[in-house]
Amino acid sequence: MPPSAEVRELDAVGDEVDRRMLHEGNAVMLARVTWNGARQLIFYVRDPKIANERLQDLLSRRPARREWEFRMEHDAEWEFAEPYLRLLRDSKS
Repeated sequence: MPPSAEVRELDAVGDEVDRRMLHEGNAVMLARVTWNGARQLIFYVRDPKIANERLQDLLSRRPARREWEFRMEHDAEWEFAEPYLRLLRDSKS
């Protein structure tokens, strides 16, 4: 894990992304993963156009707290989500 000050900073950036993505129910937060020197926020979205606009707006703000990027992948069958969903199922057992 990164030092606690870095964790707080990453959490603040992630919280800002969460607020924008989850607004009006356009997204579901699937996971926050910190590994290999990076933080990943994984969402499933209803309308990718809205999600893209919100994320582009966040990226355009300067100065940025941290440099970050995003990508979207089509996953109608939730195949990419399966490992995370399996973890959730297993944790309830």
